Amino acid sequence: MASLDIFNDNAFGVTELTLAMEQASIPAQPLTSLFQHDGLRGETFFLEQQADGALDLVPVSAVGSPPKYLGRSRRKVMNFSTFHIKVADVIRPEEVAGVRAFGSETELKQIQDLVNEQTIKLRGSIEVTHDWHRMGAIKGQILDANGDILVDLYDEFNVTKSTFDLDLTNNATDVKRKVTEMQRLAQAKLLARGKVVTGWRALCSPGFLDKLSLHPDVRARFADASPEMNLRTSLTGFDLFGVRWDEYSVGNRTEAWIADGKAYLIPTVKDLLIGRFTPASYMSTVNKGKGRPMYAITEVLPKEAGVEVEVQSRPLFICTMPEVIVELSA
Repeated sequence: MASLDIFNDNAFGVTELTLAMEQASIPAQPLTSLFQHDGLRGETFFLEQQADGALDLVPVSAVGSPPKYLGRSRRKVMNFSTFHIKVADVIRPEEVAGVRAFGSETELKQIQDLVNEQTIKLRGSIEVTHDWHRMGAIKGQILDANGDILVDLYDEFNVTKSTFDLDLTNNATDVKRKVTEMQRLAQAKLLARGKVVTGWRALCSPGFLDKLSLHPDVRARFADASPEMNLRTSLTGFDLFGVRWDEYSVGNRTEAWIADGKAYLIPTVKDLLIGRFTPASYMSTVNKGKGRPMYAITEVLPKEAGVEVEVQSRPLFICTMPEVIVELSA
């Protein structure tokens, strides 16, 4: 019969638990593919903003090495710190006491399975929180779980939010002309900074996508299209006017993450949406390379009351040019 002493085994170290958690097959969150992710060795990363507003990533340098010289043009270096999020659960002694060596499985293997089940469940909460922060980066304000503003990107970059009304309630609206107009507005801002747009993606509330797909101008343009071009045969979305329009209906218990009748037009541009991760605040992760998306650890509680299983992440997701993402109204 297993006891809490089994948690002293190397199998329950940070590295082993983290790798096991990462290897578990969990569907990716919807917004993951929109961001370019990387790990950091420190707690902050830097963006160099030039006089024209263009941004360059500043590489991390070793202690004592020469700095990156910015020259005499009007530039400033902006620094951002990652956030600290963690979630935990407890394995009680009675759960461990019920584990016995049986058949081909050892006690260690069964306890590992028990811990892995907990870390995977906790990982799910962290993954959802990551996507909540990603959505905040797209909308320009990264919010805490209670709605408090953690970072207002419009204030940080001293820019104004871009909005556009597609006027889809008006049956006479030329939708293609409207879409082209808003693309040109965003593209002009990007070209001024030497950025090239390689595509467009729109994240839409269900109500917005319904109004778009049912608009007379849109329906008329696809009247003779083949069945597979039907604009609303699937909830996943459709391609129209050079934009991939996707329904995004994720929300929490009280509200949708994209308000009804709204959408966000996102140009595909290198380093526009980025995610960064720093190492967890454990002694065993110090000087162990770049940060990972999340870490897992176990700790025996005082008086052997149980074992705490914790999953921790230190992420930051930002949009480096928030003014080029356009909030659309139907």
